[in-house]
Amino acid sequence: MIITPGGVVFGNGVILADPTPVASGLIVNGLLFNLDMQNYASGTTWPDNSGLGNNFAFSGTPTITNPSTSTAYFTSGSVYATAASAIFGAVANYSKGIVVRGNGSSFGTGNLISSTGGEAWYFNGGNALYGGNNNGDGVNTSYQSSGTEAYNVWYYLSMTFITGTGWQFYVNGTPVTTFSASTVGKLASTPQIGAFANSYNFTGSIAVAHAYTRALSAAEHLQNATYYLTRYNGSSPA
Repeated sequence: MIITPGGVVFGNGVILADPTPVASGLIVNGLLFNLDMQNYASGTTWPDNSGLGNNFAFSGTPTITNPSTSTAYFTSGSVYATAASAIFGAVANYSKGIVVRGNGSSFGTGNLISSTGGEAWYFNGGNALYGGNNNGDGVNTSYQSSGTEAYNVWYYLSMTFITGTGWQFYVNGTPVTTFSASTVGKLASTPQIGAFANSYNFTGSIAVAHAYTRALSAAEHLQNATYYLTRYNGSSPA
């Protein structure tokens, strides 16, 4: 028996190849901020654990379920979070992701990660995703063209915007719609989690929110979805 980089070679010539490594964990390349409620301690600061110090401030003291655990979350509605300082503006490509659960029978007017003068990502009073980008030359709006989200279920929702191509929305790592746009992506300087312009609030539970200054691949969206849904649903995406 000979051990090689390609696997194990037995005397009869049979090669038992090493299994292909499976990527796991959160994608960190290009991460601009990563807000995870398992890192929340107290008060109104939602700490960023990307290493860049891009903390967010809650509009009030959040109501936390499962505090200081890997399944911690807060109940949105009247409470939302805003970037504590200007952190970014126009970028050619970007991606965003959030772990949410609609409570009851509504996502509300449902902003996820949005900003005035920039890009809005939201539920429009229903249970399908919408997105709109305003970079000074008009607003382009897209919506989820495949499927809708159920209430009282945890989801990892994510999206990528590529200048000259447009949006791609994902639900649990599965693409659900594309929308063409030639405008330059703009996240604006102070995004909000669970609101837009201090209003249009998401109704439900929020556990994690993050953004990247690059376009994530489909495989990377799925890797993030698998990481988070294993924590909150106890299983990988179907």
